[in-house]
Amino acid sequence: MSGHPCLDLFTNPVPKLSQMSISFNLDNIGLDISSHRILLKYQKTDNGCLVTNAKTDEKLLENQDFRLVFLEDLKLILKSVVTPIEMFMIYFKLWDLEGPLNQDKIADDFLNLLKSQNFKIHAKRLTLGTVSQSEVMSILPYFDGLESIEMSSSRYVDSIPMEINEIVELEVFKKLKKFSMSKLVTEVPLSTFGHLERVSIYRKCFLGEDLEELKKVLLSSSSLISFEINTKIIDKSQYVRILGEPEKAFTQWQMPFDKWTVENLQFSLFDNSDNNWSFSVNRLIKK
Repeated sequence: MSGHPCLDLFTNPVPKLSQMSISFNLDNIGLDISSHRILLKYQKTDNGCLVTNAKTDEKLLENQDFRLVFLEDLKLILKSVVTPIEMFMIYFKLWDLEGPLNQDKIADDFLNLLKSQNFKIHAKRLTLGTVSQSEVMSILPYFDGLESIEMSSSRYVDSIPMEINEIVELEVFKKLKKFSMSKLVTEVPLSTFGHLERVSIYRKCFLGEDLEELKKVLLSSSSLISFEINTKIIDKSQYVRILGEPEKAFTQWQMPFDKWTVENLQFSLFDNSDNNWSFSVNRLIKK
């Protein structure tokens, strides 16, 4: 690409990338490959796309869609990578002054672009900053070989509900080993995660019937090693009814918590202050 502010990347491609980060905004896309000192920004302008690298070199591409320019560059970069990228980070930051604007439309537009490109991204670990299923679905189907997905809220301080019913039906999800959601509330059945090894999710509440379900999932799963549920509403009396009286224990930092041991499972309840609780289950490995 003649005149590109990061021409060296395309003339001297690299076969291995440990980390890559992409941020989607209303009128620009950022691409960060820090290991190679690359910080590209694709900015929408009135007459095209302005591409800059680390705010120093720049090139105006007239009559070009900034999303298409970004996709073409991404394809060229990934074409030379022969091993899966260790960590791939994507952040959807679709803000205007009044909050998220047209986020579903932007996600749909990007999904259509990827569909037309016959695109696949090979990575092991995917970190997503998002607030909606449509954003995740605009990119997740085009990943291959993922072992871990970590999602967190990218635009809100407090927790918000997020549907994942479409996400959990994808083959890429069914092949995962690890899945986590932070500050994104999900209410799908806990059995949805039974095929995984490690899970961490956020729920509005965790009551007695939820504990019964979680216990059943752990005992019937051959793969689950740990399952963590973060919440603001608990029912300790129901936990005692189901598991018995807890043992008082302490973390390595001398923070107290309640602990139950049932068969080969250790159940733990942590008070994370400010009315935030963490209930975790770990499978005990026999030595």
